[in-house]
Amino acid sequence: MDALAKQLLEIKAKVEKLAAANDALRDENIRLVNENKRLTETLDIQKNTIKDLEEYNKIIKIAGGLHLSKTDVREVKLKINEYIREIDRCIARLSE
Repeated sequence: MDALAKQLLEIKAKVEKLAAANDALRDENIRLVNENKRLTETLDIQKNTIKDLEEYNKIIKIAGGLHLSKTDVREVKLKINEYIREIDRCIARLSE
């Protein structure tokens, strides 16, 4: 009977160990699903930003033949710099 009780205790310990491992894996899975969702949202934002910048670039190319005042050129440069900073922030968030 002692051998049977010993085997039962060993099996119980293994089951508890497997249950703990299962819980840890479930927690990890939840964390990874949330991270995947966050990264997907960030990627969508970046895709939209790129699309907007490409459209803006087309407009700038079309307007390239127009003569802009120094104030207009400065405003365009400031806006482009703003977009670049936004892209850099998105890239930094993806790198986390």
